[in-house]
Amino acid sequence: MDKVDRVYKALSIEEPDKLPKGELQIHDELVCALLGEQISDDFTAHVKVREILNMDLVNVGLNGGPKIEIVGSTLGGYMIFRDYFGNEWIESGKTRAYIKHALTSPEEFRDFRMPDISLYDVSRVEEWSKKT
Repeated sequence: MDKVDRVYKALSIEEPDKLPKGELQIHDELVCALLGEQISDDFTAHVKVREILNMDLVNVGLNGGPKIEIVGSTLGGYMIFRDYFGNEWIESGKTRAYIKHALTSPEEFRDFRMPDISLYDVSRVEEWSKKT
């Protein structure tokens, strides 16, 4: 059974030959360490690492989406941002600290509507789908 069949079997609540393996994110520092070299081509490097780790699936986020707003600043001068979903956070340049989370109740989830897909760049999803 190949990785595609394995994942589809699991999603269909059927028994695959083994549990599909994947990871939400593999940090570039770990990619470099596993490959023993610096990343020259991000996509190729991440494909190689997933092959080394015998991964069946990859989590691919979408780029773009609704614009992020600047809604204020802290006393220390750091900007406060808000996204489409209602999350608010402070960026220090090194870290992100959330000060308000969106969708914190069942009622908010029921009323929420995802932004239109046309606002997103799906090229990374297409690349992984076509090349792996």
